[in-house]
Amino acid sequence: MRKASGCLLAVFLGTVLWGCDDAEDPSTTADAGADGSVGITQCNNTVDDDGDGLVDLDDPGCADADDTDETDEIPAQCNDGLDNDDDGLTDLQDPACTSTDDDDESDDPPPPQCSNGIDDDDDGDIDLADRGCANGADPDESDEPALPACSNGEDDDQDGFVDFPDDPGCGSEFDDDELNDGGGILPQCGNGLDDDNDGRVDLADPGCTSAADPRELDPDEPAACSNGIDDDNDGIIDFPAEPGCSAAGDDDESDGMILPACGNGLDDDADGATDYPFDPGCAGVGDRDELDPRFPPACADGQDNDRDDQIDYPEDRGCESAADATETGSCGRTYEPLELASNRTVRGDSRRGEYESEGSCGGRGSPEVVFLYRVETRLEALRIATLAEGTQVETTLYVRRGCLDGRTEVACNREPLGDGVAANELLIPNPAPGDYYIFLDGASGAGGTFELQVEEIALAHCLNGIDDDGDGRTDYPADPGCERASDRDETDPDVLPACSDDEDNDGDGLVDYPLDVGCRSAGDNDEVDLCGEGVRFFQYPVGDPFIIDTTEGGTNALQGSCGGGDAPEKIFLYENPFN
Repeated sequence: MRKASGCLLAVFLGTVLWGCDDAEDPSTTADAGADGSVGITQCNNTVDDDGDGLVDLDDPGCADADDTDETDEIPAQCNDGLDNDDDGLTDLQDPACTSTDDDDESDDPPPPQCSNGIDDDDDGDIDLADRGCANGADPDESDEPALPACSNGEDDDQDGFVDFPDDPGCGSEFDDDELNDGGGILPQCGNGLDDDNDGRVDLADPGCTSAADPRELDPDEPAACSNGIDDDNDGIIDFPAEPGCSAAGDDDESDGMILPACGNGLDDDADGATDYPFDPGCAGVGDRDELDPRFPPACADGQDNDRDDQIDYPEDRGCESAADATETGSCGRTYEPLELASNRTVRGDSRRGEYESEGSCGGRGSPEVVFLYRVETRLEALRIATLAEGTQVETTLYVRRGCLDGRTEVACNREPLGDGVAANELLIPNPAPGDYYIFLDGASGAGGTFELQVEEIALAHCLNGIDDDGDGRTDYPADPGCERASDRDETDPDVLPACSDDEDNDGDGLVDYPLDVGCRSAGDNDEVDLCGEGVRFFQYPVGDPFIIDTTEGGTNALQGSCGGGDAPEKIFLYENPFN
């Protein structure tokens, strides 16, 4: 038991007495008897020896009646209920306290092994120089076990592919051998060939989940990375543009925490080319390995493979990227598409075409010819039309993103039969940049002469991202001159609409767009809250197949006839632009 000790100084008529309470004092300490018993002690003498108001066994300083010292025990700093080192933490809450017996609350805890300047695992490396340290706060300097060959980030067999699932020799991430057991025979998804003749090769084929996939055959249902939907709602759709897609057959479009090698802005393989579409080792932005294949693809081999006097990407228009395995586009050996330019008319005879394809709206039994058009900037629409003056056959027009893959069709229109006019038109709104394969097919089992034209319709003033009228406000819904996004003139009216006139027209204390919830845009001429006072509604993005949203920013003012009164709601306005 720890006791408080002290000394007594007393002066009696010039005589000085000095004494300390840990010295024996016959008045308070009794000698043991011959039988070992103790006589009068501080803990049985009926005196408050330590002056704390408690006597003998009532005093916490007395363990029992034989205890010779009534002085209270002083608790250790880590058990006294005090913040002894003034760091805001008390007793065992303080990291310096290892137990309730610890009497020093001020000691800092020892630094972690990875920042203590000691070679804790005796491997010759200290702290962050030790591969066992993830960071300075890592408490264990011990080296992690060596990673298997198929997950160590290295091209162990020097075949141009790294780890699972990209190396054909890796059965799983735990495989410790990257060598391809099949010898010189590569899996279909890593051999540089269009094995299923759909115009897509290896990782660009919807049937391939990785370079180690043995079959290029497309699945019955398209994977997330080739279904034409922005599954992760990041504004980017499918392979090869989506950073979350490692292959066209990847079933998860979600972006990772670390940018993939083919989309990180770095020349990871030090070949002078960076990322997709410029590096021959990158099949798409989401490709995790920039290493070039053993044999250069056709669009990066320095040869004019299709003999069109254009060599490799980007000079050869048939190359979608430097990793493209063919300079003829995705039509393979089936078609040789003619490339079109905007607002130029091409004339021909579809009777010289092939009988290989049909659109979702028609074309069966008729010969078709194929054209390639490349969209290079944002457009309001792409208009494709056969001109009546030079067209003698009723047509079916359909457009695909993948030449031989009917599932990539983006639009189809078959003109009415027997109306006496051979003229057709197909409009593709808001086309994403990239290649579009235009099929001119028959509508009634026949072919004939035609005149075809493609026209780019520029973005309307109210959605082109430009302040066309110079009023400091740009596009719908911010510009008072825009009633809707498709308006082709952004000029403000002479009398400003109610939602941009700096007046509180409906007297609700809120002025103009976007503060007044009754204003759908700055061009709205009515501030009245259409869904109820203070209830805001939101514009649905017309053309999007779905949106991912929450009730955050919503209200709890309305309910339906079937329920919903006990939960917040969010209201969307859909303005249908179609007939």
